[in-house]
Amino acid sequence: MAHCLRYPQPYPMKVKLNGIITTEELRQLLYQAVSEMEDVGITQVRGCNLYFTPVDGSGHSYKPRKHGISISEIKVDGPYRCAADDMGV
Repeated sequence: MAHCLRYPQPYPMKVKLNGIITTEELRQLLYQAVSEMEDVGITQVRGCNLYFTPVDGSGHSYKPRKHGISISEIKVDGPYRCAADDMGV
């Protein structure tokens, strides 16, 4: 485990994924990034922003839509907690 220094201010870090990739490849690359974070002793994070540019199969940008309305954000509220977690099982 890497040595951990505490900072009074947030110390943001960046993960860069380059190139045109499929969502399946993105899933694998994010898994690899988390593994590398753990390799250097990072076991918790506060917030995480992922910015990306949606492209079609030809690499052209487009605006995604949901129910006919353009969207610019996908919000995930955190990991799902099951009843067993709350009951200490």
